[in-house]
Amino acid sequence: HRSNENVRLFDIDEGKRCYHLPTVKDRIYLIRGTFPFDSLNSSIYVSIGVTKLGEVRSSSLQDLEIEGVFRATKDYIDFCLVKGEVNPFISQLELRPLPEEYLHDFPTSVLKLISRNNLGDTKDATRFPADQSDRIWKAASNVSSALPLSFNVSNVDLKGNVTPPLQVLQTALTHPERLEFIHDGLETEDYEYSVFLYFLELNSTLKEGQRVFDIYLNSEIKKERFDVLVGGSKYRY
Repeated sequence: HRSNENVRLFDIDEGKRCYHLPTVKDRIYLIRGTFPFDSLNSSIYVSIGVTKLGEVRSSSLQDLEIEGVFRATKDYIDFCLVKGEVNPFISQLELRPLPEEYLHDFPTSVLKLISRNNLGDTKDATRFPADQSDRIWKAASNVSSALPLSFNVSNVDLKGNVTPPLQVLQTALTHPERLEFIHDGLETEDYEYSVFLYFLELNSTLKEGQRVFDIYLNSEIKKERFDVLVGGSKYRY
């Protein structure tokens, strides 16, 4: 059973089927495929050209998005569905240009999204009209013993084309001792991972030096004595 009747199914014996989409060379694009839940516990594979973007495994019991960001090297891009255990299928495909800074000066031409979380929010898969990049923000389920915070914040100067919308920054998680986020099942072969954290100080009574913490990644310290309010701004990333 598939959860979405608006599905295109490719009946093939083997191989792949590709969407040939026009692009402008050297521009940055977001591409996102949506795949409906399939109770058959099946899987297919998704690629951008020859670069594997992800596996659609329907055992997650929910519709799934596979998303990537890439720099166009030609005047087109092929978004391909590769047959796995079942015939390829898809319900929605989106392609939109992004600002240059979205790739954060990475030398790679393709970034695959692992997760994008709106911390402190309980609503899953939310999009905000104010988000120029039309990102999908999901609630985090892999945080231990965290306390949610939510404030209506105004008079915040949020610069940059890739800054999260204010609705995302107005929710947060806190803990008196330690916040820990766990991502299991990551592929390690031939992959490098990057983590982006966005901070907005929600307590207007705090001053510089009053909320200071260290940031670790896999037990290795990345930022020591991090203070959001350094430099007079309430926002840092």
